[in-house]
Amino acid sequence: MTGMKSPAVVRRLLASNVLAHAQRTPPRTIDKTMTIAVAALDERILSTPISASIGILLNAVAQQPVVLVDGDGINQPLRGPIGAGTDGDLIGLAEANVEKLNRATIETFADTTGTVALLSNNFHTRVKIQPEILDTAVSRVAHRWPTVVIDLPFTCLHDTISAGTALAKHVILVTDKHHTEHGWLYRKGHQLTQAANEGRVTVVRLGGGVSDNQPKDTFSMPSLDLSTTSRDRIHLPTDSASLTMYHRLLARLYP
Repeated sequence: MTGMKSPAVVRRLLASNVLAHAQRTPPRTIDKTMTIAVAALDERILSTPISASIGILLNAVAQQPVVLVDGDGINQPLRGPIGAGTDGDLIGLAEANVEKLNRATIETFADTTGTVALLSNNFHTRVKIQPEILDTAVSRVAHRWPTVVIDLPFTCLHDTISAGTALAKHVILVTDKHHTEHGWLYRKGHQLTQAANEGRVTVVRLGGGVSDNQPKDTFSMPSLDLSTTSRDRIHLPTDSASLTMYHRLLARLYP
């Protein structure tokens, strides 16, 4: 798996996170930008815990700097799971004069106090994020953090979810451990059909176990300890089964 660490190393990196923060220098070109969109298969499922978990994992093991993007500008659900503060201005970044933007100024629009850098809407100006705003903000933030993970919960505008998945190089669809079938994804006419046939769509079952009997596009992630609320800070399990799940998913994202 190019650019990734072996499963035995993931535990150490998650514990220390010494390779993970904004001190890493982004490349001079964004040709290797990786944009991942995370959405739920239905409204019963929360996408945010998986988005945060993937951001934390990539931040620990990827060679490129990583940023999470909050697609829900009203609830801003990513702040809690990664321990972010109240900084950030996604709409401000999208509307900024492009001639005045560089890596240093782009960084001022993000919150960098949590486990992972976060581009979220202004904490005190909570409005829904329009698709064109998300598109512009993601393309700009990638100049500072070339690995971008976009959280697209069902509370986003439908057009914003569509825009977010359309601009992503890889789409993750979150479901629960009881999910068994998504053949419709490969039938002509769905927005994600081409990406699915190209291996750029992955179904993630939250709470599933390690199994070799899953479809090749389906992977499991361990249950998370969200004892009181989905806004609790996430602490990823590091038992051997969980580490195997992480490694398999990372190998799918970075074949």
